[in-house]
Amino acid sequence: MNNRSLEDETMLNEIGKATKERIQYGRVVIYDARPKMNAQANKYIKNGGFEDLKYYRNCDILFCDIDNIHEVSKCFRKIYEISNDPLNFNSMIAYQPLVEASGYLVMISKILKSVNQVVETMMNRKLNVLIHCSDGWDRTAQMCALAQQCIDPYFRTIEGFLTLISKDWISFGH
Repeated sequence: MNNRSLEDETMLNEIGKATKERIQYGRVVIYDARPKMNAQANKYIKNGGFEDLKYYRNCDILFCDIDNIHEVSKCFRKIYEISNDPLNFNSMIAYQPLVEASGYLVMISKILKSVNQVVETMMNRKLNVLIHCSDGWDRTAQMCALAQQCIDPYFRTIEGFLTLISKDWISFGH
């Protein structure tokens, strides 16, 4: 509803100043995990919204189109039902269409595509990123943890993986 947060604007401006790339000095790419339509609806229904780029002038915003936890739960239930019926495993001809119809593969694809964009932004474009969604609870943790595993080999070790679980999942209430 056109609310502003001067603290957030200042924080993102300072994050932008930490960018080493001279060509795009000061830029920050905001990855909003939600579908854009959901973010816009959130603005009018829940008095929420997303960053207004007229106030976040050093930022670009990209919507990742990742479904919310309710859609994830639906996909999970469908996969669970598929796995509980032994007849589904008689052949790939029977199994594959069921998995595709569950929506699970599309959901995973959206997450991986978004993580790839984050990694490309950080590693190739040398820009800082901010990742969020409406609550910062599920999609945000998925994207952040996977991006860290792609970028830093430490997080691909057992110790590093446990660190990710602790800091990006347990600390956020999972």
